[in-house]
Amino acid sequence: MPSRAARLADRRAAELLAGAADGATLVAAAAGGFPLPACAPGATVVAAPGADVPGARPDDGGPLGEDFAAVVDTTRPEAVADDAARIARLVRACRPGGTVALVAVGGPVFAPDGATPGLRPAGCGAATRTMATAASALAAAGAWIEGAVAFDLTGPLAPWRHALGGDADRVLAELDGHLAARAVRAAVRFLEREVVARLPPEATARTLLVARRVAPGDAGRPRAVRGDARARLDEPAVTRRVLALLQDDAVVRFAAFLDAEVLSRLDVPFSLPRWLLAASARPGAGDDAAPRAAKAGRAWYPGLDAYRLVQAAGYRIAARTAALLERAAPSAAIAPTLEYALVEMVNAALDRRLAEGGTV
Repeated sequence: MPSRAARLADRRAAELLAGAADGATLVAAAAGGFPLPACAPGATVVAAPGADVPGARPDDGGPLGEDFAAVVDTTRPEAVADDAARIARLVRACRPGGTVALVAVGGPVFAPDGATPGLRPAGCGAATRTMATAASALAAAGAWIEGAVAFDLTGPLAPWRHALGGDADRVLAELDGHLAARAVRAAVRFLEREVVARLPPEATARTLLVARRVAPGDAGRPRAVRGDARARLDEPAVTRRVLALLQDDAVVRFAAFLDAEVLSRLDVPFSLPRWLLAASARPGAGDDAAPRAAKAGRAWYPGLDAYRLVQAAGYRIAARTAALLERAAPSAAIAPTLEYALVEMVNAALDRRLAEGGTV
């Protein structure tokens, strides 16, 4: 069964592909591909050879005619066969001026240890569709990329996962454990829509590409414009929603996980605790958070969420320290009666660092 992270990514892919539909739409279904997007009623579904898609008519590999205002491809980019030919057929099926939407790997494909670019991790086919290969095939078929939307921050080909090394089993098991909480899944869906979509594609596992077929008289090549993730995170409505989500303890623990395992591995110049301190001090920032905090039996005030995050991070550091000591020298393992003292000590140090204006 796919992991919870994979199911969330599939749901996001179907949402993005559906958003690219426009009028008369062709959905090119692929065997083992993303779930069929909920396009407008009347969309034509064409199954790839070997696909089992109810109600679809088969794609025999030949031209489909210039029948559609939009063509949506559900192929997963990790393992595609004869991709240039498939993309050429998708473009041919599209009217001049129409759009073609497909998913590509956001950045380069690395070996699992991050050492060697170009090597593929397990489950990644030899013909991986990257942004570069997709752009080349689209251009050769007479289409140019107009837009790109990054998604799937935690997927198998996300850059932060390349450096996991021996920590992979532990980190990925923890990720799936966090996603068992409904509140965490809601937080991930929100962040994917509002923040991850504005990240550079190379920072995520996958990217939706939207291309336009060249029409007679077209001149020049439009530039794809991407929003700014930090600016979006600072918008009042997004800030209020983030602070409201953090009133669930499971989401706070997940935020500490993201800070420690994802942001740190991406070498992102961003301090989540410092952002929380500044964001919560803005007028009206706690309008949605305060009622949720009250339900949990506590009052909300500016800065509270930063300190709750630091406490969650302190627990992670203390637990990792105890585990490392036990593995390195079982006789030096910390007694259970002292574990709480270790957590308190780490939290006190992090609290002082945050109060002094440092990066936690």
